[in-house]
Amino acid sequence: MSKALILTEIGAKRDPATLKIFSGNMERLLKAQVHGIRVIGSATLALCQVASGAADAYYQFGLHCWDIAAAAVIIREAGGNVIDTSGGPLDLMSRRIVAAGTVEMAHYIAREIQTITYERDDHNVN
Repeated sequence: MSKALILTEIGAKRDPATLKIFSGNMERLLKAQVHGIRVIGSATLALCQVASGAADAYYQFGLHCWDIAAAAVIIREAGGNVIDTSGGPLDLMSRRIVAAGTVEMAHYIAREIQTITYERDDHNVN
């Protein structure tokens, strides 16, 4: 973990409770002595950096399925791992993701972070 560069984004929700969870997540990871956490302003760019090995991991809440689907394939094809923030299999409609170069890193991040809830992308599907 001491050499890990982790990327994230703030997300669309900016209410005080959500911002508290967001900053708490960053604090927990920083206490684990990760090398750094960066917010680079683009989920697509961050996910591509994980796929290329330029970053070790990425986690995010609030992305839509169209933001996640292609990136998940690219990361997996590059040998990386993509899971849900709960630690389970990726659920494209859940609007949450952890992507990492290793299974261990992905699950470590999923265990450390608290979920920020967004409405599912399939909430209106009958």
